[in-house]
Amino acid sequence: MISVIIVNYHLANMCLDAVHSVLCAAKKHCLEILVVDNSVDRIQEDILREGLNSIDISYQLIINRENTGFAKACNSAYKKAQGEWIALLNPDAIFYPGALDILIDYLQKYEKCAATGPRVYWDKDENFLLPINIQPSLLLERLSKPHSLWMGWLTWIYSLYQRKKHIHYWTTSNPLQVKQLSGGHVVLKKSAIENIQELFDEQFFLYYEDSDLFTRLRKKGYQLTCVPKAIAQHQFDASGKNVLTWKREQMQITQQQYFAKYYSAKILKYFYPKYTPNWYPVMIDVEVDAAFCLLIPFHIGQQWLLEWSFNPYFLPAAGYFGQGRIGDFSNSIWKILASGVYYLRISAINKLFIYPKIWRIKKKITNN
Repeated sequence: MISVIIVNYHLANMCLDAVHSVLCAAKKHCLEILVVDNSVDRIQEDILREGLNSIDISYQLIINRENTGFAKACNSAYKKAQGEWIALLNPDAIFYPGALDILIDYLQKYEKCAATGPRVYWDKDENFLLPINIQPSLLLERLSKPHSLWMGWLTWIYSLYQRKKHIHYWTTSNPLQVKQLSGGHVVLKKSAIENIQELFDEQFFLYYEDSDLFTRLRKKGYQLTCVPKAIAQHQFDASGKNVLTWKREQMQITQQQYFAKYYSAKILKYFYPKYTPNWYPVMIDVEVDAAFCLLIPFHIGQQWLLEWSFNPYFLPAAGYFGQGRIGDFSNSIWKILASGVYYLRISAINKLFIYPKIWRIKKKITNN
């Protein structure tokens, strides 16, 4: 049996879409659905209850009277789960038909593999692909805050190295062993979770709980695998757009908690970067208030990769493979994004070195 855990936070209708996607994603296994509502909102509760009552499958709806955080909410559902396979799915994500069967087939075939994840599209139009999660480290954190010219170039070269890795990840059809997966769309062996004693460490209220989980699994000798033949779609950042500043602050808090768990206080004192970055790529500033098309420069050629990130060093970045002279940033993506500043890099797919010149895109209106 597969126990599917979904934690809702003010996305009840999308959460029900996620539930319905699971019904088509697993045809060879029995299912149980466990939905935890952290919204503390009676309307959300009523929508979920009515929607779940309409499906012909075993489910449990857990209503929290306070927002307990993602990790604690998942743990509460995990304690009730009966399946030998644990699928975690965000409310703004869906599995494509057959995806769960593909992910579980791989887990059954390889004993040392504890978790499998799909290839993930960001938008409904299937243009943008989301990146693999990068293993958190003090080195990565320092590279994300370059404070000098030489450090800036080192950061840029590392960014291009990640770009090369992601081109392979986004285009291969073969399973790939990785250091991290996403807790928003993953299948785990329950036996592996029991071997590390718990699903999530509840000190992580939001973010980094999955990084910690996968780090603990790897320390026990387990493997993590991306299986590209399984497909999911995740409208990343669709949840909590009205509290985006709080979410970014929460990410910083849990990042420090993660580092405190895996590094000594002495190492953190000397190596955790407390400064702000003062090296940036050359930027072309553009303000836009609606979905847009981009004219691709002639020197890039007919086949190109467009990368989109909230980070000027593209650590991480979503990717869109295109051809021709027009790059279409579709409305399905635009609706997901909150207002704010984003970064765009366009390059020929097979080019190894790219000069550090990017576009800085400011989205002016949040309700488009």
